[in-house]
Order: sequence, then C-alpha cells, then structure tokens
Amino acid sequence: MSNFGFGDLSSLTILRHLDGAANGLQRVTERISSGMRVNSGSDDPGGLAVVTGLEVDATVMGQGVRNLNDTISLLSQAESGLDALTSLLDRMLEISEQASSGALTDAQRSVLDTEAQALLEEYNRIGSTTKFGSLNLLDGTFGTRSAQAGYGENGTIQFAVDGAVSSVSEVAGDGTFNTPVSILGTDYRPFATDLDNDGDMDLVYNINGGIGTQLNDGSGNFGALYSATGLPIGFGGGGDGIVLEDFNNDGYVDVLKQAQAGANNDVLFYQGNGNGTFLAPTTINTEGAYSAFVAADFDGDGNIDFVSEDSQPEFSVLMGNGNGTFEAPQQFSFGPGGLTSMEAIDLNGDGKIDLAGASGGVITVMLGNGDGTFQAPLSSSSVAEDRARFADFNGDSILDAVVYRGGTALIDIAIGVGDGTFGAAIGFAAPNLTDNYLVDDIDGDNNADIVMVGDTNSIQTLLGNGDGTFSIGTSYTSVTAPYWLALADFTGDGALDIIAPDDSGRTVILAGNSQVVTNAFSFSLATQESAQEAMDLIETVKDNTLLQRGKIGASLSRLSFAMNIVRDHSEITLEAASKIRDVDVASDVAEMTRLQIIQQSATAILAHVHLQGSVVLSLLE
Repeated sequence: MSNFGFGDLSSLTILRHLDGAANGLQRVTERISSGMRVNSGSDDPGGLAVVTGLEVDATVMGQGVRNLNDTISLLSQAESGLDALTSLLDRMLEISEQASSGALTDAQRSVLDTEAQALLEEYNRIGSTTKFGSLNLLDGTFGTRSAQAGYGENGTIQFAVDGAVSSVSEVAGDGTFNTPVSILGTDYRPFATDLDNDGDMDLVYNINGGIGTQLNDGSGNFGALYSATGLPIGFGGGGDGIVLEDFNNDGYVDVLKQAQAGANNDVLFYQGNGNGTFLAPTTINTEGAYSAFVAADFDGDGNIDFVSEDSQPEFSVLMGNGNGTFEAPQQFSFGPGGLTSMEAIDLNGDGKIDLAGASGGVITVMLGNGDGTFQAPLSSSSVAEDRARFADFNGDSILDAVVYRGGTALIDIAIGVGDGTFGAAIGFAAPNLTDNYLVDDIDGDNNADIVMVGDTNSIQTLLGNGDGTFSIGTSYTSVTAPYWLALADFTGDGALDIIAPDDSGRTVILAGNSQVVTNAFSFSLATQESAQEAMDLIETVKDNTLLQRGKIGASLSRLSFAMNIVRDHSEITLEAASKIRDVDVASDVAEMTRLQIIQQSATAILAHVHLQGSVVLSLLE
C-alpha cells in the first residue's frame, strides 16, 4: 500500500489541531494571567456590556462614599463650633443671672459686663471663623446644600447649617396696625396680664363698681366678660385704677383697685383664682386720699408692696406680707407739690426700686434704700406737669424720661444721667399729642417707641430712632375718640397689638402687623433691667444653637447610614461584576493542561507523521 500524499494530508490535520490548541492555550493563559474571563468583546459581548455598566456604577458609588465622608467631616466641623458656642452661652447665662440680682450695684455689674463682652467677642469670632476649607459654616451664608451620593437628583441628600449664630431672628411688629375689631360692647379701661398662666395675654377692666376680666384664647379672641363686684359706694373707674401683681405668692395675678381720686382712703384687694375669677375683695386703708399708686418689692423681701400717692405731697408705703395682707402705711413726702404720675423703677442701677414722676414742672425722683424707705427727693430737668414715662430712648442702657407738654404739640425728652437725675429736656414736635400714652418697641428695631391716644379722635404712633429722637408714625383715625390703651401681643404672632375703649361704647383691638427682624447678637449687663433682658436674649440664642445642633446631628445620622448603604451597594455591584468577569481558575487550569497535552502531543506526532501515517490518523480520530 502506498503512503504518497498521506504525509501532507496528515500534517495539515495535525497542524490544524496544533493551531487550535495554541489559540485556545493563548486565550486560557490570558484569562489566567489577567484574572478575567472576559477580556474583549469577542470573549463575551453581552457579559462585557453588563460588566462595564456594573463597574461604572461601582465607580460612581465609590465616589459617592467619598462625597458623603467629606460632608460628614464638614458637619462635624460645624458641630464642633456649635459645641464651643454652647459652652460660651452657658457662661453668659450664668453671669447674666448674677447681674440680674438686686443685691448688686451697677459698678459691680460692670465687672460682670466686662467678662460678658469678652465672651461675646469670642463667640462672634468663632461664629465668623468656623470654616470647612473656604466655606463659612456659622455666619449664615452656608444655607441648604446637597451631598451627591449617586446618580442625578435621586442620588442627593440635602443638609443645612441654618442661620447666623451672631444674629438673632425673631417675629416682631412692623410699627403698623390693622383696622380695629370690636371685642367688647362696653368701653371700660383695659389692662393686660396673663390671668390663667396659659401664656396668653388676657384683659382686666377697671369698671364702675368692680373689675371685669376677659380671657384670651391666644389668637386675640376673647371670651365673655366676667365681673367681680362688691365695691362700696365711691369706687369707680377713674384714675389709672388698678395694679396687677401676685401679692400673695400663689402664682396667680391679683388685683388692687383704687377709689376715684379723693373719694376715700381705701384700696380693694382681689385675690386671683388663676382662671380669670377672683375671691370677694378685702379692704385696705391707705390713710390718705390718693391720685396714683404703684406696686413693687421695695424692701427686697420677695413680697410685693405698694405705694399710694396723695394728692398732697405725701405718699404712703404699705409693705406686703406675701399673703395678700399689708403692714400699716408709712408716710413720706415728695416735697412741694404732688406727682401727676408715678412709676416704680430702678433709675440709678443699684438694684433698689425708686419712685419717679413729674412734679411741679420738674422730674422728681426718690431713690429707694432697699428697705422700704426713700432718700430725699431729687429734682431735675424742667418739664411739663403731666404723665412721665421712663425708657432708654438713646441706647445707652440708662433710663430716660418722656413727658407730654400739656396743651402743646411737644413732648419733652430728658436723657438720664444714671444717678437718678436727668439732663435738660429737649422738646420734640409731633401731632395728636395727649398725656395718655405707652412706651414699647412696636417695630422690632430695639428702640423705644410711643403709642399715644391722639387729640383728634385717633391713635398716634411715634417711632424711636434710638438717639433720643422720633419719627412721626401713623395716625389711626378709625377709632372713635379712644381714651385709654393696653399694649401687648394679644394675637400670639410676635407683634404688639393695641386694645382701646372708645366713645362709641365699645372696646376694640388693632392687631399689629408682624415681620421677621434680624438683629446682631449683642447685650449689656450694665443695669439690672438690661441684664434681665440679656438673659431672655441669650436663652433664645442658646435655643437656636441647640436647634441647629439637633438638625446637624440628624443630618450626620442620615449621612452615616447612607454612606454604609452606598458602600454596601458598591461592594455588591463589584461582586456581581466579578461573577461575570472573573476567571474560573480551576476550570481554566484544567483546560490549559488539556490544551498543553494536545499541543505537546500534536508536536510529537507531527514529527512522526510520515513514518506512521495510518497510526497517526487513527489516533487523531
């Protein structure tokens, strides 16, 4: 049998098998060396597409984890700054509490104020320099931002560092008022207080034969009028009429009601029940017909006392026993002439309550000794003989005086010196002036304003400029001949409202319009009054700071959970890609061994193909 041509044919067959083994060995070697089953589109087009998408997702999520880590670091930096500010606020509260004590003089308070201002400076420094990179965190510019943890808007997590820690935002009035709305079909004189301890300002009326009350629901809606009568003949609604204090230390507002000027010497004490009603009144004799009276703790024993001012130069001091009864009257003299009005305030900053008012064309002050007695009268600043009110009109933390110059279009402003005396009065021209007015901040600028019963059947506002001068406000002519004012936030929106009786036989409310006011965080402990105001302000700032810390803590918690979820998702995605892409080492090593055997066998056989052609063919079949 001839073998011609058999060598060429068998060689080609062997070469084909050898080439296939070599190509297969190259692919399996590539897979083993790279560790990947899919190295090109030809290996597994569908698998490569899936793997590529999964790897992109894992890369995006890995960057998302880093983004969340950066955001957590940013918020941790802000939280650290707020923690330092909280510690400073705690110390500020402590020393403002100390400065609020009546046992300190203003000179002693000045030492505390020096420390407080240093703490405030450090507070503002931290607030302005706490940063993450170049981003200011606590100065109010950061606002709300988002951390990118995944794709598009659905992959964002919002976080915020709200507000500037060195400023205080609050809702206050804007100095304007709405159209009057009737709340009562009679026209008694109203006084504002919280009768039932619910935080809402209620009304007590000075009515003929007794007192009346209306409870407020907190929105300026008042209930039915409750009347407490039982007054002897001669008691009516004249004069300022009533004083509201807790005279028996039971936590409820009580009422002292005076007789009409010159009617008799008695005052009635109404004990409050804490629900807008009162017990039957008891009678207190003051040993003198009087034209005005005020209440305060004049001897520092924690019990409210009261002073009744005679129409003559004398006045009587009745020390409270803390149970609704009073000691026998002690009489003092104001000097020539009586007071047109009287206020109990601390004018010289020694923590002791003084008496002040307009008398004989001057402002007369009797400095309190803190034991229920008073020093000789101090007279200063020629003014009209009309009602005096006291407030800080020029922003120096010292009480000033405003007095209406009767029969003219002027009010007199006398700047306080701080020792109980006043500088020369400066006249300020304004329309619609009378001697019936209240002083408060109605437009949220921290300057004392004036709300006045106008002389043209109106209510007139004068807006303080903070330098002892005023801007002419609005005249509200839709009230028919009002003759009395109560000023408080009756509607609960942060703005002061006006309640006034008028000659049409009704009592109306003019609701104040509100606005959000932002002022720099600043305070003074120079006086007892300013220290008490500082406590409220610092407490408000601390509450806002704690609120910010709470929000940041919530964001940190969410971001931490989100980061763990994104990290886990990234790892799961990589694992899924690995299952498609990565080589099966055991299988490919076995395949490589098989192909190596074939390659080696084919090489050996090829060398003998011409010698054993028929054997070779049988082996290859």
